[in-house]
Amino acid sequence: MKLLLTSTILLCSFFSSAANKTFQAIDTSGNILFEIEAEYVYEFSDGMARIQQINLVNNKWVRGKGYINTKGQVVIPCTYDKAKDFIDGRAWVKNKDSGF
Repeated sequence: MKLLLTSTILLCSFFSSAANKTFQAIDTSGNILFEIEAEYVYEFSDGMARIQQINLVNNKWVRGKGYINTKGQVVIPCTYDKAKDFIDGRAWVKNKDSGF
């Protein structure tokens, strides 16, 4: 019984650490504009905000960065390993296998 309980706790800990959280964007009056599921959400810059999500792909947890617009729509999917804020309509991104 003790082993089963320990295994269950470890399994729950694994899934909770690999899960996205719900974030809410609000306006200056505190009104909720939209919600997004992500591991992290960064500040808006040039009308875009970086997000980091964890998704299950081919039975494997995959972490990636992408971008949402001010309506909360994912406009650039979370496929990048590294991403910077948009400035003047451009942003630096990188993937492990891109070689740069």
